[in-house]
Amino acid sequence: MKSGYGPIGLFSLFLAVLVPGWAAADSESPANQINAWQVEKYDDHGTARMAAMTGMARYNSKTGEALLQIACTVDSRMKPHASLMLAIQAQRLGFNPNDYEGPAATAHGPLRLISGERPAVIDQVTGWIPGERLLKKEWDFMFGATANLKELSYWLTRPARSNRISLTLPSTLENDGPLTAVFVLPEDDRGLRRVIGPCLKASRTIGD
Repeated sequence: MKSGYGPIGLFSLFLAVLVPGWAAADSESPANQINAWQVEKYDDHGTARMAAMTGMARYNSKTGEALLQIACTVDSRMKPHASLMLAIQAQRLGFNPNDYEGPAATAHGPLRLISGERPAVIDQVTGWIPGERLLKKEWDFMFGATANLKELSYWLTRPARSNRISLTLPSTLENDGPLTAVFVLPEDDRGLRRVIGPCLKASRTIGD
């Protein structure tokens, strides 16, 4: 992979702030609550949080662990900004993410997110090498995209609990299979609700 860089665009700069400070050792989720969103700090000096859960990624015949992170901020104009980040074990999977990486990236997806039987939500992605905390767990590449607030709101409903969430990205190699990550929405959604609540409230305020 290419070496360090800054993700492109204002939204990507926002993502870049989130990732390096992800602190798994500072979880505020209930003890022994495995099937729940883990709420983590993304700013060592602030109060902002992100919700995270683990799943499985597959590329061709190989599998590895995946990490899904959801974050939310509300700017001074009360405009919500929600982000979705997917970390994968690219080396273990044999997935070459070079075309997705950095300001010179030639690939931006699209990322297809499907919640249960709902229609796919499609968006472009940026890619980068994550910080040291994730690298220690072999999550050696990360994709980021704007999160769809309507879809996140659905994740907080009772029918969504235990639904399978799949995220699919195309390979840049000809006649190659896609990269797919699968997660199961936890029965306990309190962590996610806490993190994205301000964004959902601001969205209703401005009528989005």
